[in-house]
Amino acid sequence: MNINKFLMFLFFVGFYSCCNSQSLKKIKSMETNYQNCLDNGLNMKKCAENYYLQIDLLLNEVYKEARLKINQKEKDRLKSEQLKWIKNRDLYFKKAYAEAKDEAGDLSKEDLEMVFIDKKAEYVKERVHYLIKKFKV
Repeated sequence: MNINKFLMFLFFVGFYSCCNSQSLKKIKSMETNYQNCLDNGLNMKKCAENYYLQIDLLLNEVYKEARLKINQKEKDRLKSEQLKWIKNRDLYFKKAYAEAKDEAGDLSKEDLEMVFIDKKAEYVKERVHYLIKKFKV
């Protein structure tokens, strides 16, 4: 292997580990900000909504980055897998809302919605973690 190929190899290895690490750091930062917002005790539903929107946007970023790294056949497979995940996500969201209502007890409607949004965010975050690990994003 000549030196240019070797240096290129090192660059890509470093780049991919960096990006993987950056995505995980971004999640950790989002979680910390979310928890700090909740700890504030004010408008906690808004905290949950913001966290969910951030994690959903990150899912889109990670998905796009994953697609950049793979060939067309793998892109088709990933798209099919993602569409299946979206159907399962929608089913999970319906189930999660019903569960949140059952567990609500004396919670206000706003607190119930916050719990539900939190469950949605956790589900999406699991997918983000999966894509990061699978595609080293």
